[in-house]
Amino acid sequence: MKIQYTIITALIIAAIIATVYVYPLLPELVPSHWNALGEVDAYAKKNVHVTFMLGICIALPIFMRILPKLDPKYKNIQSFEGDFAWFTVVFTLFMIALYAYTTLYALGYQYPIQSFIIPAMSVLFYTTGLLLAKAKPNYSIGFRLPWTLDSEDNWNKTHKIAALSFRYGAFALLLTTLLGKYSFSVFMIALSFMVIIPIMYSYRLHKTSR
Repeated sequence: MKIQYTIITALIIAAIIATVYVYPLLPELVPSHWNALGEVDAYAKKNVHVTFMLGICIALPIFMRILPKLDPKYKNIQSFEGDFAWFTVVFTLFMIALYAYTTLYALGYQYPIQSFIIPAMSVLFYTTGLLLAKAKPNYSIGFRLPWTLDSEDNWNKTHKIAALSFRYGAFALLLTTLLGKYSFSVFMIALSFMVIIPIMYSYRLHKTSR
């Protein structure tokens, strides 16, 4: 896992260096939220923007490194710890890309939010699907439902379905970019189905196995 955390460290250092360079160039107010139609509807002061976004980029991989080790079923997590470390790389890169997007938007490079966030989240959810396929029963990562935690068979079957739902669903999410201003609304509906399908399957499996 050394290579994964080396990559994460390099990404964070690059983000810090870039921040030092662009901070004096930022306007006092930076876009902080977009509505479902892709319109900016909230702003933050630039010092808040930098502190909050860069802080998350730094804290996220640290939290994701520590959390599994606190899990009572850490031994199970160790069996896919390398996959989780690669997921942490992708998640950290996603957050840094989001930080870069909002910063560049404030500097006048106003690329439509849907054309950035939907492909970026599609990659993140596809990677989530890869991780779910490897996840073993634990209290930190995966579909941690009462019935999946109660039955290893339910856990394994649920995560097999969840992995397919997220991997194939990621391609459906990507296609929503073709829908223009309605893309994000349809994206959220598609994402809801990606999450609900494994939960419903898991619960039905639990009921039929009693």
